Amino acid sequence: MGRIALLANAFPAAAVMIGRIRKAGMVEADDILDSLAAAWTAAKAVIGQTATLPEHPATDRKGLRMEILRPIF
Repeated sequence: MGRIALLANAFPAAAVMIGRIRKAGMVEADDILDSLAAAWTAAKAVIGQTATLPEHPATDRKGLRMEILRPIF
């Protein structure tokens, strides 16, 4: 399943919006998809519906967690 199809559940107008923006030559489709995916993941994080990769992340020298958030479906 492609990224547009996956994001269509969260952003029903995604395909139309991407088409319009690309037609106008403003931004590339992959940049729009990346932005929507980041926004969706951030929204899931706010409501506690994400997991981290790795499950128990290490921290860097400043104490920041080195992790990737992934939405829980």
